[in-house]
Amino acid sequence: MGTSIRGVVGCCFALVWAAAVSGFVPKAAVSDQEVSCGTPVLGTLGGRHDDERSYKLKDVPTDSVVVVDVVDVSGTLDLLKLRVGKEVTCSGSAAVRARRNEDVDIDVSDCFGRDSGSFVLTASVVSAGAANCSKPLPCGTVPFVRRFATPGETHAYSFFARAGDELMVWAGQGLPRASEQRMRLRLYRPDGAPLGRADSCGGRLAAQAPVTGQYTLLLSTCGKPEDKPYWLAFDAPSCPAGPEVTYLGLVRADGRPLAPDEYDLQGRAVFRVAQGSGFLFVVEGSPGRSRAPVGLRAFSDSGWPNLQVLVSRPLGDGNPAVCDTRRPQLGGVPATPDLEFVEQVRTMQAINDFGCRVDDGTGNPFGRNDPDFACTSFPDGSDHFVSPRSTVQFCAVISSAWAFRPGQTVVKVRLRDEAGNLGWPREVVVEVAGPPPPPCVGDCNGDAVVTVDEIVLGVRVALGEADPAQCFAVDRDGDGTVTIDEILLAVTHALSGCPAA
Repeated sequence: MGTSIRGVVGCCFALVWAAAVSGFVPKAAVSDQEVSCGTPVLGTLGGRHDDERSYKLKDVPTDSVVVVDVVDVSGTLDLLKLRVGKEVTCSGSAAVRARRNEDVDIDVSDCFGRDSGSFVLTASVVSAGAANCSKPLPCGTVPFVRRFATPGETHAYSFFARAGDELMVWAGQGLPRASEQRMRLRLYRPDGAPLGRADSCGGRLAAQAPVTGQYTLLLSTCGKPEDKPYWLAFDAPSCPAGPEVTYLGLVRADGRPLAPDEYDLQGRAVFRVAQGSGFLFVVEGSPGRSRAPVGLRAFSDSGWPNLQVLVSRPLGDGNPAVCDTRRPQLGGVPATPDLEFVEQVRTMQAINDFGCRVDDGTGNPFGRNDPDFACTSFPDGSDHFVSPRSTVQFCAVISSAWAFRPGQTVVKVRLRDEAGNLGWPREVVVEVAGPPPPPCVGDCNGDAVVTVDEIVLGVRVALGEADPAQCFAVDRDGDGTVTIDEILLAVTHALSGCPAA
């Protein structure tokens, strides 16, 4: 056996030596890298004449249409050869229809020469069905902001349309009302076929739906690939008929609107503040497709108000009591962690509890429909709505009793008009500076020791017998409730000591 092993090693050494002398090194067998629908993949080419990268999109359902995009992100590759099934192109995009449940093979190489550099590849299923991984295209002529997580990727959106519907899409790279680079828009029918000439870098697309079903929009940059934000707007008869949110953000106590600090990967404006109170939360709206006026009620004692606000984390102590806004009954707003506007009493009460904090300037929970009485002020000394499109403004003072907690809280808002039509919701993130959640669950006073008294207090909070504000440290996930798991973890810390920070 020893002789056999030495013989194999010697043979391999001879092959390597011969290859080195001849200048040829055999290419190692490499398995195709699996890719997922809609997930960008970063690849590199090394500059060899025969250099090629191979990918596989697995188990594509029969008759599904796959569009593959490849983009040079290093600026050194120029044209890339893309092979998708039997389709070969140097244009950067190729489409193939699966004949049966099968894997789609994808190969990327340099079109000319031996250039080296990096590229991004995105595979998107553009036909309707379970394999389509697109996100819902948000409705509204007021632009939504989104952003690419990876420069050079393609984003896919889908929407439902009926035959004959007039469709309009606008998009641009950058922020609305700023100088922006146009975006490439491609629209596909439910069967995956391109819709007419709906492939444009003009940033605007108008089309008529030929059939009823799910349509898919692909959106990508036309010029240099970047990961900065972009905006898009969409209008179609299938969109909600209710009001559009024209402004959603924070306003200083003196009435000056704050600019977002950034936009997250979901395109939500992020406002960072030092304290969780002492400012206004402002929502503005305008009539939607119904043309009915935006309703003014922020609170209803018998149902759903016109302003509907949900928060992902409790405000203040998260007390579920509705309208606890005056002494001695001061309390917060409970969280709705899933941020879903479901037909439940608890959700309706949480919405009305926030609505009680809205003030029309006379102490009543209504919106303002006169710009001269807006709660927002501007450097020229005038008071008016933030957006010139707005017809209604809701102003909620955020006091210490219902302050935002340290960390990030997502706020989701939608509006209803006087005819009862609901609009498309929008979200914003409020991030309060401060220490992170304590690493030691149950350490109410922050001394790195969990005592029996603190365990008892945590149990009382869990039973609803004590105010959660007396021991935020026992609420590990900050959802406003204390569970058995959190109590048990606090007991563990009492017995074994707090973990090192």
